[in-house]
Amino acid sequence: MTQASLSTPHRPLLLNPWWRDGVAWTCSALTIAGIIGLESLPAIEHAKPEKPAIEIQLADIKDLPPDPPPPPKVQPQPQLPPDPAPQPKVAQTVAPTPTPAPVAQQVQTPQPVAQPVRPQQEVAKPQPARPVSNASADLAYEARVKTLIEGRKSYPTGRQAMIEKPQGTVHVCVTVSRGGSSQGVSIKESSGSNLLDSAAKRLLQSLEYPAFPESVFAGEESHVICTNLEYKSPTS
Repeated sequence: MTQASLSTPHRPLLLNPWWRDGVAWTCSALTIAGIIGLESLPAIEHAKPEKPAIEIQLADIKDLPPDPPPPPKVQPQPQLPPDPAPQPKVAQTVAPTPTPAPVAQQVQTPQPVAQPVRPQQEVAKPQPARPVSNASADLAYEARVKTLIEGRKSYPTGRQAMIEKPQGTVHVCVTVSRGGSSQGVSIKESSGSNLLDSAAKRLLQSLEYPAFPESVFAGEESHVICTNLEYKSPTS
């Protein structure tokens, strides 16, 4: 190597324009050729592995010997429980019964018994003697009252009585107190006419009766006296 070549500075090849363009064209051509070559190759089919067919011949199955019969089932024998071992007898000791200590008897002092107090017997007061009833006196008083009623009886007056002219008998009763006053009048049997019944009732309510004598209706505060009042029309 000469000194001139050593002194000349070295220039890289890639910096040369014609060299750089040639390399580029070469790479492009190779790329296009590779693509065309890949498209022209035939498609590769992947072969699938075939499964070997298994054929079973029925004749071979028929020629096989039959299965042996199953052994008979053995029934298990029931096991009896073992006899329990005898227990040793234990001697029972009887404890002596303690004798109770004597109890001192307490002497009870008799208590005095209270005597019941007897109530004093009340002396019965003498009842006043009731008057004895006299039947004849009772009948005499009733006849006296009936005569009084019959003597005061009068036929009813008024326009209705003059038109209807009722007739009939009224069975009427009056309650007379022991003092002789009227305490009530009732019609026991009607005459069939309201005029005659009302006239008989007003008559017995308005009368003043004699008081009871002591021998008449003894023990009674009042007495009921009944009578029949017969009414006749004065123009009949």
